Amino acid sequence: MLRAPRSLRTVILLSISSCALLIGSWTGLFNIKSTIYYSSVALGSHFSKNILYETLDVPGFANYRIPDGPDCGSLHTSSTLEVTPSLHIEDDILDLAASVEHSMVDYSGQPKGQSFANMVHKTWAQMSGSSVWLQKYGVYLTVTRAYFFDKGVQSWPVISFIRAQLHDANWQRLVNYTITWQGEELTFPRMLNIDIPHKAGGAFFGPEDPRIVIESGVEDAEPVVIFNMMDDLKSLRRSMHIHRPFSNYTTRLQLGNHAPHLAEKNWAPFFLPQSEFPPSPRHAGHEQYPNKYVHFVYEFHPLRIVRCHLFSGDCTLAYEQPLSIPYLADHKYNDTGGVMRGGTNFEPLPASIQTRPGVFTFVGIPRTHSGAGCSGGAFYRPEIMLLTTNGTHYYFDYASVALTFGSALFTQSQAGAPCEGGRIFMANSISRIHNDQYGPNKDVMEVTFSIADNTVQTTKIKGLQALVKTLPQFRMAIDGSHWQESDMQWNINVTSDIIHCSTGSAAEHARLVLHLDEKEMEKEKGKQEENMKELMKQMDKEEEEEKQKEKEKGKGKEKEVTSSQAPVARNLG
Repeated sequence: MLRAPRSLRTVILLSISSCALLIGSWTGLFNIKSTIYYSSVALGSHFSKNILYETLDVPGFANYRIPDGPDCGSLHTSSTLEVTPSLHIEDDILDLAASVEHSMVDYSGQPKGQSFANMVHKTWAQMSGSSVWLQKYGVYLTVTRAYFFDKGVQSWPVISFIRAQLHDANWQRLVNYTITWQGEELTFPRMLNIDIPHKAGGAFFGPEDPRIVIESGVEDAEPVVIFNMMDDLKSLRRSMHIHRPFSNYTTRLQLGNHAPHLAEKNWAPFFLPQSEFPPSPRHAGHEQYPNKYVHFVYEFHPLRIVRCHLFSGDCTLAYEQPLSIPYLADHKYNDTGGVMRGGTNFEPLPASIQTRPGVFTFVGIPRTHSGAGCSGGAFYRPEIMLLTTNGTHYYFDYASVALTFGSALFTQSQAGAPCEGGRIFMANSISRIHNDQYGPNKDVMEVTFSIADNTVQTTKIKGLQALVKTLPQFRMAIDGSHWQESDMQWNINVTSDIIHCSTGSAAEHARLVLHLDEKEMEKEKGKQEENMKELMKQMDKEEEEEKQKEKEKGKGKEKEVTSSQAPVARNLG
């Protein structure tokens, strides 16, 4: 009988053990979703018009009272959302690569004799998909970052571009599809025409982290694409830019009254209503002209809002949260190990729940960047957030804990490796908030996500309006209580608590995932080591038995030889 050498058998056993460990680890991680406070919980599933929805528990923190010191429990709320399995937004990578002619896209370093398709698959990738719904045309416009890398290292891109493509209402890709905007015919998919500063031998040129936003309620509005790009090759300064994809206009955003960072990024865009503030229902249906300004959440704590002119690119700091030193001293939270950063655009809540006089509320999905937990890099998770303004002052009304959205977006391998493939999870855009009063799209918003900087996925999230209505400050307005201007200052103060509680919960989520992952892995590792010892003992036993059998066979043959030779010896004598 042929047997593998001991060294090879050990490798085989270790491979089997690793597979079992991965499965065991994923199973353990799946079970942690019963931890309500720090992660979303899958409570069940159902179909709605043939769409599978998974119900999630969504804890969060509401700005409706002043806590007694650093007390997140007193702000804690809980509600539910429903989410559909995600769809992957795909593209034709060969068509994409073939459409690019640029001096930095150089295939000369690739092995000779291979096909163009092989070269493309080794040198091109896409990420960071962001979408908006174009009501007039009945299509989604999606922008993604397409980038070229020439040394076989995907994490070291030479140059990036922005790819734009269209999808129908069911997210079916539209190829060679033409729309007409103000007499101009535009055919998609296409690369956006953006001038890119670059120099031979360098890398990380071109637009990164594209986001797209459109002003709601404006006839024939033009979308705005926001991105960051290295625009000063000497200082390596990275600035925010905007691009108008239909009129083909690009400008750099310049902060006039605020010292810019060397690398500006993660600005979260929104459009402030232009009419009387807050917008009056009597203006509904009246023609609105395109806004000349776009606003951004520049920083989340202290909360800073930036206002930028869409054509000149001039920006001013429109609002900065005044931090009360006595209040912060009384509400000093432990180091959370993380910060809140921009993710999606902020979109107005539907008019039906803008019930508080004097203020206007937006919903967005930023993400926490936590250094706690994973040793291989920061841990990213999205949170649902409400931003409220009276036109001059701003505060956060609500922030959820870190969310994973059940099983809607992660594969088993990503869920089973939270510090590897599942470490970076971000929302990139709120592409549409449905205003349907009836039917399957009632109280539904559509959101794009990315995992591990490698996918573009879209999903439907149902129940935002229901969640908002459960918040005490909105319930009071619905019940007839009145919001007053004098309340604004404590709302502004409690904004700090909301941020600390949300980022703190995200850091705890990261630590919990890592702890349970390591604990589960150690437990599984111990089991597998015991199993391997038993298997090795069994194999050693089998090996000894084989040796014994061979030995017994050898003795039998010796007896046969002796008995056959004895008579011959006697005859010769």
